[in-house]
Amino acid sequence: MCSEVLSKLILKDEKENMVRGIKVSRKAPSITHLFYADDAIFFSQATEDNANTLLKIFEKYEAWSGQRINREKNGVVFSPNTHNSKKTTILQLLQMQTLKAKEKYLGNPFFFTGRRKDNFQFLKQKIMNRIDGWKAKCLSLAGRTTLVSSVLQSIPTYFMSTTMIPLSTCEELDRIVAKFWWLGANQKKNKYCALKSWGDLRQPKNCGGLGFRKFHAINFALIAKLFWMVLQKKDKPWINTLCVKYCSTFDAWTVEKHDSDSRVWKNILSTKKLCTEGAGVIIADGDIDIWTKPWIPWKSIQDIREGFHYNRIHAFNKVSNLFIDGTRTWNVPLIQSCFDRDITEAIINIKPIQDGSDLLFWKPAKEGKFSVKSAHWLYQHQRFNNSNRVWKELWKKKIHPRLTMMIWKILGDCLPTSGKMYFLNNPDRHCLLCNSETEDAFHLIAKCNVTRGLWFKSKWGLRLDSMGWNNVMDFGKWWTNLSDHELLLIYTDCLKRFVEFSSSDVVIEANEEDRHLLEKKDWTTTMPENTTTFTVDASVAEGWAGIATINSRGDSAVDYCLASSALEGELAAISLALSFASEAGFKRIKIESDCSVAVNGLNLGSLLMSWGSFPFFKECLFKCKDFDYVIFVLISRDANGSADSLARWARNEKIHAQSVLREVTSCCGH
Repeated sequence: MCSEVLSKLILKDEKENMVRGIKVSRKAPSITHLFYADDAIFFSQATEDNANTLLKIFEKYEAWSGQRINREKNGVVFSPNTHNSKKTTILQLLQMQTLKAKEKYLGNPFFFTGRRKDNFQFLKQKIMNRIDGWKAKCLSLAGRTTLVSSVLQSIPTYFMSTTMIPLSTCEELDRIVAKFWWLGANQKKNKYCALKSWGDLRQPKNCGGLGFRKFHAINFALIAKLFWMVLQKKDKPWINTLCVKYCSTFDAWTVEKHDSDSRVWKNILSTKKLCTEGAGVIIADGDIDIWTKPWIPWKSIQDIREGFHYNRIHAFNKVSNLFIDGTRTWNVPLIQSCFDRDITEAIINIKPIQDGSDLLFWKPAKEGKFSVKSAHWLYQHQRFNNSNRVWKELWKKKIHPRLTMMIWKILGDCLPTSGKMYFLNNPDRHCLLCNSETEDAFHLIAKCNVTRGLWFKSKWGLRLDSMGWNNVMDFGKWWTNLSDHELLLIYTDCLKRFVEFSSSDVVIEANEEDRHLLEKKDWTTTMPENTTTFTVDASVAEGWAGIATINSRGDSAVDYCLASSALEGELAAISLALSFASEAGFKRIKIESDCSVAVNGLNLGSLLMSWGSFPFFKECLFKCKDFDYVIFVLISRDANGSADSLARWARNEKIHAQSVLREVTSCCGH
């Protein structure tokens, strides 16, 4: 109510020429104020008279409403051609300051600079802040999928609804989201192994993807909504203003883009091709242009033009010119004389509505109404795969999302199998469980001897020879038809998980020797008698690492080496412990470290490759063959104080030594 009163006060003074708004063109309507909830923007000429008039309006508004305007939270913007002395006078009258360059309105930047990419860095920061808030959570792939679809990809939607984001910024946002989906909380890695392209994941769910969307495609569909409103000639102030300025000579269907156009209009006009492609007109009174509107069903404007034959007798430009005079019935002889047979038949088959005006509708939507979703589909459908019933049924299953995601990974060939990961220094593509065929998703689920045995040993006693599966999609058809066997659905998924994890434990290994070593060792936590414990640690700084190990008998060894990362130093310390134990004649050892990556990698026998750490990792695996029993245990940093002190001492003093612990404690400050 208060805003309505303020608006009436401004309109009254504008009518009396006491305040003058701004115009985007000579014929455009004058704009004096814009209101949105509790926010307001006022426009006027930069004169003392206009400033005094606004000041009186504000004072009257304050007196009537009982509200006070906080001038510290408000500001003034001047056009570039305003003289400095005039700026100073107006600011003193209004008791306000000039708005800063980084000012925002309704959460969006108020000003834009020439460097467009820098203007939109806040979108990147918003997404990064949200991801940082999730890093502490152990999110599954299914959980990350939900967050990407419902949260991350919707963050920039509000801003994208009115502004076209630079393509480079959209691609950067795509990379950030893709990295989060693949890595989760582990965002420190600059490189990661993507088992499926991000373009495949952006396929619709019924086409084999996960329904993710390109930020640029979302942005384009949202801006297309604005142009569609222009085509509909909606009675809105912004539409009336833009049409008066840019569509005074040609209508929105035929207007072309010019270099002098504003950025806003250029962005809106960039979606013209998409909107005209999706538009259709239902004929009623025929008061539309024949050559620029899509009025013939499933015929493009180009088809209409090419199917026309020039006729000097009849001059027409509207559809109503093809009617018999005074009716809404087609003039068949006229149409036959002017158009090709194909176009003629299409026109005659149209039944004009006998009352009302022509209706503009949106062809991609069943209900004929424009939607951003259907505009996105129209913009991207050429890159989409064909729909498949298997994918539709998969996402309809009422099972745990993690199980659904696991099945999707199998059917979509998104598993780290040997056949897919051969480039990681592993030329052997054979199955790591049966060693008989190339390992791929279909082999793991249906052809591997281990898997076939598990299928047969289940309570259903399935014999895969009789199933008739020739590829993984055949299995998918069988699985999606198991509507009444929820337990079998879950068993299938658990079986896949078992096979995947059993094979992935050694999938990174490069040769048969290491694989044999992993099968030979007993990696259980139950330790045999006469097991000696070695505690290790590393201190890394400025490219150097001090490494140390202490055993349960009080013997210690220290050394130093070059190291590019903390993981490299920790693995070097473990290698030192293995050498120290081997030289001392120990056969059963336990190595304790506070580095979870090193401990988990050595226990599993797999570690992601990198220049510095992987050679030390392989060295540790090789040295394990000297022992009858080796186990790696993770301990807290608080329990590793002695080894940490020795490692720092070795790094600072560049020490290489072996001794009893009590002989070196005085040297390192203990």
